[in-house]
This record gives sequence, structure tokens and C-alpha cells, in this order.
Amino acid sequence: MRNTNYKGETYLDTSNNLLDQLDTICETLVNNLSTNNKSYTVEEIIKAKSFNKLWEHAPNTPDKKNSKNEFKGLYAFALVDKSGIDFMYVGISQRTRDRFSDHTKRKKRNYASWAYSMIKSSFPDLSKKEWEEKIPTYQKEHIYPLRFTFCPIDDNMLLHLAEVYSANKLKAKWNSFETH
Repeated sequence: MRNTNYKGETYLDTSNNLLDQLDTICETLVNNLSTNNKSYTVEEIIKAKSFNKLWEHAPNTPDKKNSKNEFKGLYAFALVDKSGIDFMYVGISQRTRDRFSDHTKRKKRNYASWAYSMIKSSFPDLSKKEWEEKIPTYQKEHIYPLRFTFCPIDDNMLLHLAEVYSANKLKAKWNSFETH
């Protein structure tokens, strides 16, 4: 029986409590958002001007794909208030800090894809150009008030499964897994 794929990536052991691992990842996101030292509003992160200083765990070990100043893992944006935690979007990235900037600061639809999707959903009759023009406003109005957190995950296969599982378990409003 084969243990790795053509790239030498080890297959996950699906008999070894995989669902427990995925549940633990979801619990980590919920716990992070429940405590003030593990999550921040988007606005707080942008004002801090230092993404890395806000979190206590160490960034990635440098390799071919990732700088030492990046975090690989699962991230979440959520509305957190007295009524609880409402997950808006869950994603994965090899470079979480850069992906955070894409969602919150970039103005083009290829980078700010989540804001672009929200705009398309709200204004279906506008043109692509008009949708893209609304990105900065939507980011400020709909993303900046949310809280952001992430969970480091080094294993690529677990990372991909965690995104789909977490988006479903946590009922993330803006995740879609429709193929393009």
C-alpha cells in the first residue's frame, strides 16, 4: 500500500480520529474568538501595523514557499457580540498575513474575492467594474467590524479538509465550494 503521493506528501491516517482532529481545530477557532488575546477586530489589526506581534505563536519555519514572518493555517472572520459568534468566512492560506491583507486592503476582485462575492450577491445587476469599485467601501463596512483569528496547521491535506469541515460545522455564511 502506498504511503505518499507523487510529491512525497504523506496521506492522512483516516482511521486515527480524523474527525476528532477537525473538531479540535473548530474548537480552537471558537475559543480564540471567545478570548480577547487570541482574536482582534480587523480594524485593530490594521491600526497595529504589525500582524505578527499580535499573536503569541511563532510564524512558519522558512522554506521554499513561506517566509519566516508568515503563518500557514486556517483563518476565520466572525461577528462576535453578546448573542454569540457568527462565522462569516473561513479560509486557508500558506501566507495568512498576506491573505488577511488581500481580504481587507486590496481593491481588485482577484485578491479581495470575498468582498467581491458579497457585492455581487447584494447588487446582481451591476457590472464587473461597478462591483469592483465598491470593494473598499464593503471592506470598511462589512469586514472591518469583524473579529479575525487563525489556527496554525502545517499538514497540507489536513489544512484543506479543515477548511471545508470548519466552514460547514461553524456555518460560515460566505463560504462556497462551488467549482469554478
